Amino acid sequence: MVDDNDYFTNPIWEQVRDRQNVLSGIFAYSIARFNLANGGEVRYAQEYWASADFFSTLGTRAVLGRTFTPGVGLL
Repeated sequence: MVDDNDYFTNPIWEQVRDRQNVLSGIFAYSIARFNLANGGEVRYAQEYWASADFFSTLGTRAVLGRTFTPGVGLL
């Protein structure tokens, strides 16, 4: 069981992903929230992120838009 304090850093995730040879696919995902307000009243937005193999490992495709490709990160 994983609680809110358990997580992989990106370098640890990359080591797990690159060294595992048991599963046919592996992906990471997380949910977080952040404050959009520049000051004053707090305005939270929910953030979802996933690794590049998210859709292909699940055997599904995006309903809208396109899926991720390895090596393309967010700026």
